[in-house]
This record gives sequence, structure tokens and C-alpha cells, in this order.
Amino acid sequence: MHIREISSIRGVAAVIVVLGHVFNVIDRQFLEKLTSDDTLYNRIFDFLGSAFNGPAAVEIFFVLSGLVLSLSLARGGEDRAKWLASFYVKRVFRIFPALWVSLLLALSLLSYERSGCASGFCTTWAAGAFQDDYTQLRIVLSFLGIYVHLNDPMWSLRTELFYSLLFPAMFLSLWYERTRWACFLSILALAVLPIPRFYSVHYALAFALGAIIPILPVYRRLPYAIAVAFSTVVLLFSRQAFSAWSFEEKTFEIIEIGASFVIIYAIFHKNIDLGFLKKPVVFYIGEISYSIYVLHFPILFALVYVLDLVIGAPAIRNHPIFYTLDLGVATLAVTIGLSALNFRFVELPFQSIGRALSERIKSQRYFSAKEAEPLL
Repeated sequence: MHIREISSIRGVAAVIVVLGHVFNVIDRQFLEKLTSDDTLYNRIFDFLGSAFNGPAAVEIFFVLSGLVLSLSLARGGEDRAKWLASFYVKRVFRIFPALWVSLLLALSLLSYERSGCASGFCTTWAAGAFQDDYTQLRIVLSFLGIYVHLNDPMWSLRTELFYSLLFPAMFLSLWYERTRWACFLSILALAVLPIPRFYSVHYALAFALGAIIPILPVYRRLPYAIAVAFSTVVLLFSRQAFSAWSFEEKTFEIIEIGASFVIIYAIFHKNIDLGFLKKPVVFYIGEISYSIYVLHFPILFALVYVLDLVIGAPAIRNHPIFYTLDLGVATLAVTIGLSALNFRFVELPFQSIGRALSERIKSQRYFSAKEAEPLL
């Protein structure tokens, strides 16, 4: 099942991640204090900039992954050994080729990425990017998806890889009626327990919520439009609204996971019609969204170097908002262009190889000597 709007949501989320990173590179608030340029216009700009909530967009990715992977596994066939092997093969060929291209890009641009913030107009977060000691071991671990600091968005891919390993067991437990609610309540309990965020246990809730979307009942009379509108506001502005409450990062992420689930559930079951998600350009951005996600970070910091080289730090310090907008436009343009090429010449060919190997695995006889019970 391929739902156009689901792919488009992924594209919207990828663009939000890109812009969220762009808006956190130039230290507008510090520079505005230096120039005494603390105008209402700047405050509005900062408020809108913080609405590009990158972490919330990542939670959308995780819920979408749970949905898409569950639909894929539901079509997997009866032999569980073949079903499991073919699933992992397709995941490897889906995730790693584009990731490796992004790492090669980051390595090739490393000297520029490290020098981009040397002039002192960047935030502390941006100034710390690409400053690690990239030993041979760390580079190898990066290509295995374990070490993430060569391309910071890889932290979510490491989480994706971990839950991809666990997902078949989660899928079976959630889709079998006898174990469904015991499994889900256990995952929910783990998410809300005071387990440190570092261990990413709470992200299991995102994958679980995505996995049960296809099997949940549909209540047509519920006010889905209001629920989706409210959930969108939560995703965009909850961190701003409750910043004074000193919530932990994990608390915000659990709230955003719930809001992401509401939106994706309503769209998947066609309880709400968001026309812009059906637009060809939005759908295409969704199709290349994975490449956008893994490629944009090295591109962004290389463009920061170019911005400093061409414009100069004094001009950037005097007009931080203008050059933040310039940086955003340039980053999106270059990233989308390279992502289109990466999708065409890397993602699609390797996905085809993965599917071909998956079908070959399913056709082999040595996995199981006797017929297994049906999955569903």
C-alpha cells in the first residue's frame, strides 16, 4: 500500500529538520544584543524560527517508520525465517547506501565544515559541529551507523537501525490480538519511566504507535480536523509554550510522539484531506526526503564557510536575519538538487537490489523444511 500523503509528510518533516538546523547556526540573539537591534520584527522572526522544530520532525519519522515497516511485514509471507531475512536485507539496502554517500560528502568537505564558524558569528551548538577527532576507527564506526558525530543527524539513524532489529518481534506482538495490549502497555510504561533519554527507550513508543495504525478501528464521527490542527500546534509550539516549566527533553519528545501519531493516523485512514500533500512537488520532496535528511548537514556547514568567505563576518553580524534567510534558501536549493541525484542514482538502484535479493531469499527452500504457520 502506497499512500501519497504519507510520503509527502516525510518530505515536510525533512524540510523542517533542514530549516531547524539553519535557524540555529547564526547566533541572531547574541548579535542583536551587540547591535541593540532588539526589534519586534526580530522577536517575531525568532518565534517563527523556533517553530521549525527539528526534534518533532524526527518523531514524525519514527512513527512513519513504524507504520511503513508494519505494512511491509504484513505482506511478508508465511515462512518466518525467509520473512525475517528478507526484511533485514531490504532495511540494509534502504538505509546504508545513502548514508555512506553522506559520510563521503562530509569527509570531502571536512576542512570547510570545520572552518565555517571560525569568525565567531555562530551559536555554540554550530561552532561545535565537525570539531571531533575523526580517527580511522571512528570513521569505520560511522559507516557502520554506530558513531554519529561525522554527520550529526545520524543519531536518529542509529536509533532507526536499533529498532529495525527489534521491529519484527514488536510487530508480531502488536498485531497478534492476544499479546497486543500487553505489549503496547509495556512499551508505554518503559517510555514514561525515569530511564535516561540517552538510552532512547522512549522512542519504542513511536515505532509501536506507527505499527498499530493500520489495525486500529476508525471512528468517522470524531473531529479529526480539530485533532490534527491541535496536534500540529503542539508539534510546532509546545516547546515554546512550556519552556518556563523546565520539562525534560524526553517529556517534550513523548508529547510530540503522541501528536505525530494523531496526524498520521488521521491521514492514513483518510479521515482528513490535506490537499497540499497530494501536490506532485510535495510528493517528490517526500520521495527524496531520506537523501535530504542525510545530506543536508555537511552541505549546510560548507555553505556557512562560503557565506563567510563571500559576504564576510562583519556584514553577517550586522544583518543576521537576512543572512539566515539566505543560508536557508541556499541550503535547501543545494540539498534538494543533490538529493534528487542521490535518489536517482544511489537510493533507487540499491533499493532494487535489496528487493531482488529479498525475493530470491523468499524463493529458496533451505530456510525451512516444513511450512510455517501464517504470520497473521
